[in-house]
Amino acid sequence: MATPREGEQHSEHDLILPSESLPNLQAKCVARLQGMTPEEFLNQSNAEYLLWAWREWDANRGWESLVSRILDHDSLLPPFLALFVATSEIWTAGDRVATKHQKFRLDELGQFCDPREVQARVDRIERENQDLSDPHRKLIALFKNSYTAS
Repeated sequence: MATPREGEQHSEHDLILPSESLPNLQAKCVARLQGMTPEEFLNQSNAEYLLWAWREWDANRGWESLVSRILDHDSLLPPFLALFVATSEIWTAGDRVATKHQKFRLDELGQFCDPREVQARVDRIERENQDLSDPHRKLIALFKNSYTAS
């Protein structure tokens, strides 16, 4: 359902759906996404891809409303930030366990909101919530390390 990129060549035989039906289908997807609560959206197993598709398909930028509602709730910020974490595993000869590396994609977060605003919220959340779960602490630390490195 991806919109063909400039310069890409596809024949109608290569496509699952006829190209003239894509705008209608994309509009239906956008309408469904707009009807979701922030919690419903973040609980989608492919929320990261949905966010990027929504951004691409919605000329009215309806995704901005969802991101704003997410950023308004401290409890939703960690799951939202998790959408921008890239994880890679490295196996070396003789190792029985992979080494995991995580990187926060700050540049991609910046496509959806102002990282400075997120930084201020993260600082406040850390100050006010001493009982953050360990995964949320690690996620916040990953974001802060990426933010200070930029």
